[in-house]
Amino acid sequence: RGHQRWARGSMMRAFGLASASAWVQPWVLGVLASLGGSFLGTLGVQFRILADSMSEHQGTNGSVDKAPGIIQAIRKVQCLRAVGWLSWIIGQALGQVAILLAPATIVACVTFSSALFWNTMLAPMVLRETLTKAHCTGVTMLSVGGVVVTLVAGDAVNKFRFSPLELKELALREQFFMPTGVLIGAACAVVARACYLKTLESWGFSYVWAVVGAVDLTITKSTLMMATSLAIDPKSASSPSTTLMVTFSLLTVMLHLAVLAFQVASTRYAEALQNQPLFLASGVMLQVALCGNFFNEFRSFSQVHTLAFLIGFVVMMLGLFITSRAGELGESDSCREPLLCRDSERLRKTRK
Repeated sequence: RGHQRWARGSMMRAFGLASASAWVQPWVLGVLASLGGSFLGTLGVQFRILADSMSEHQGTNGSVDKAPGIIQAIRKVQCLRAVGWLSWIIGQALGQVAILLAPATIVACVTFSSALFWNTMLAPMVLRETLTKAHCTGVTMLSVGGVVVTLVAGDAVNKFRFSPLELKELALREQFFMPTGVLIGAACAVVARACYLKTLESWGFSYVWAVVGAVDLTITKSTLMMATSLAIDPKSASSPSTTLMVTFSLLTVMLHLAVLAFQVASTRYAEALQNQPLFLASGVMLQVALCGNFFNEFRSFSQVHTLAFLIGFVVMMLGLFITSRAGELGESDSCREPLLCRDSERLRKTRK
């Protein structure tokens, strides 16, 4: 009887695990990875903002001499910056897992809405910023819209992976590379204007970062798909060549480094409750548009799915507008110092 009970219990446990694995779809695991990655990434960014603010305060008000509290403060800043980078790197690694498991549309929207939620929850505690009613309203709308878009896309998109040949056909479609060329050309124009005027405002910075991030997401997901195909069946005729894999891997690394450079520079714009939603929202708009178009994820949308997706997306954009204006409507004062002007002003003071 004891052996029978053990066998019956083993069968029930095995059946429970099998039913659970059948219930949990890959895109659900991708959503969970995206939620964890956005929390760690947001926490890391705010730690770095705090470290930059503390180092600037020491540079302006502190003395150069090794006073008793100066060394301890410097170590605290270095520790904060190191923990921030470590948290951000782990969050990015979880983001790569999410990109592999879930459609690009879902990854973009979940990362965006959850990062804004964590940003709003953590900023008053970590950065001591004031949370106004406008911030709460805007972030609520952003989160609700993100949840709607995620549920709609998860229900409608039925193809998550493509072979290298299918990726090539997707990239050669006219409805993809024509809009993509316009977006990249506009980003180049913004960069050229910033170099000419020696200033880069937050809106221009967010647009260029969004274009680079959208291209990065598209290339990264394609690279991971090809690597998966090569690992599963390396001798298949549809497997990518070594040259193609090396090329896409190098592009992925270069784009990741570019995104990393934008992450480093984003802390110069200081106020997290106003500028971080702007950076995140502009990124998700282009990621949804570019990646959803490239992977043809809107093809399987019915009229109901399309309507619900558009409603959720419009709610997200309204939340973006309210959140970006919260600094003017509320009590917090925004740091609107443009990036290049701020650096040139420091260089001028140093020379004097």
